[in-house]
Amino acid sequence: KVSAKPVFLYSHFQAAHVSPVLVAHMDLKLRDHILKVMKENPDLVIAVGSDHGSVARSCDQRLPFLHLLAPKSLLQSRPDIAAALHENHEHVVSGFDLWSTFQQLCKWSLPADEATDLSGFDALLAKGLSHIIASPLKTHQEASEVALSEGFAPRSLFQPMKRTHQGCIAAGIASGHCVFEGHASSEMIFCQPWEKLSVTTQE
Repeated sequence: KVSAKPVFLYSHFQAAHVSPVLVAHMDLKLRDHILKVMKENPDLVIAVGSDHGSVARSCDQRLPFLHLLAPKSLLQSRPDIAAALHENHEHVVSGFDLWSTFQQLCKWSLPADEATDLSGFDALLAKGLSHIIASPLKTHQEASEVALSEGFAPRSLFQPMKRTHQGCIAAGIASGHCVFEGHASSEMIFCQPWEKLSVTTQE
């Protein structure tokens, strides 16, 4: 049972990396667990997401999912947050936005006009930092950098995103991973290796 003190819990599941077949088995158990936790602690905010989609199809690999479960008490007392969550499900968001959301929860007692720079990246930019590494460095993947001064604007999911064609830039998503239909880029990205594309497409 959650105490009166703020609580943050992070759980990492590896079933899908062991075998995609295990996802279906974990799905029901995770659902039942979340329902039980929400019943016992009705004021929790719960985020469920993945770092990537299915690797079996390259198009899906770039489509991780994210669900944010907010308590009814919050949605009823803050119609502005309810409206923002409803609007934001049509926008591209990232882990940077989720981070900003967690930061807003930590600063919940502050007036809205004082809870600025929720992500903390503006402060880093002011200190002279120009880029950040967006993901853990791995030998088989190129490093993904985010320029702090080139349109990067993470926001709390409790705030309207209002993102247009620069949604991926604002969310800190690299162009090679952006599948947002409003993304404007001169680079052509295909969902299959070049040699598997038809001659018509290659031409």
